[in-house]
Amino acid sequence: MTNDPLVDCEGDVFDNFKKFHCAMFEASQHLFHNSNADEKDKLTTIVDKCANVEMAHAFDVPELAPIGCDSDLAGYAAIVEEMNMEFRRPCTIAKDSDHCKFLFYRIGTAPDTEEVDGKIVKWDDHLNK
Repeated sequence: MTNDPLVDCEGDVFDNFKKFHCAMFEASQHLFHNSNADEKDKLTTIVDKCANVEMAHAFDVPELAPIGCDSDLAGYAAIVEEMNMEFRRPCTIAKDSDHCKFLFYRIGTAPDTEEVDGKIVKWDDHLNK
């Protein structure tokens, strides 16, 4: 047994992460609409409105909104190995898209390409926005 509840819970760790992530985003549905598409080795979350953007605009500092995007990148990077996953986020509202797109793949199942700004491109981690 470790000190990590996501690793210690019963079942597949990637599937358990997907359940947790979906529950977290579903709990915030009353604030912001979002959708989850849960597939066998992939979870896609689309966010139509961003709390970071809303707060940054409310405090009249919209230029700070992308900090939330950057903290997502750092946060998910900290758990990808333990969760047996790869994280991709090709677009965010704070960085000029009309939605945020979170993609979680079971490690080893992510395709070589991804749609970024309406174009299919070879994926590289620097494309996480």
